[in-house]
Amino acid sequence: GRNYLLPRGLARARIVHGFAGMVEQGNHIEFSPRLPSGWDGLSFRLRRHGSIMSVDVDPGGMTIALLSGSGVPVRIDDGVVLVTSDEPLRIDR
Repeated sequence: GRNYLLPRGLARARIVHGFAGMVEQGNHIEFSPRLPSGWDGLSFRLRRHGSIMSVDVDPGGMTIALLSGSGVPVRIDDGVVLVTSDEPLRIDR
């Protein structure tokens, strides 16, 4: 097999947009997490809408916690929820 080295930004984009399934919708973001077979999880930090979040993806879904800022609007199901520092948001698959 061949080994490929990806530039750091491209590798990060593949993780955030691929495995976490993040899509920027302008006034909110959406996630559709899906881990590769055999992975236990992945974690990363993300800056959006002037805030910093931690995102933890696991086989059952993901948890988003606000680390700093005023909040991040995230679409789940049929609505948009503002993720604040008061309580992390859990998105189940």
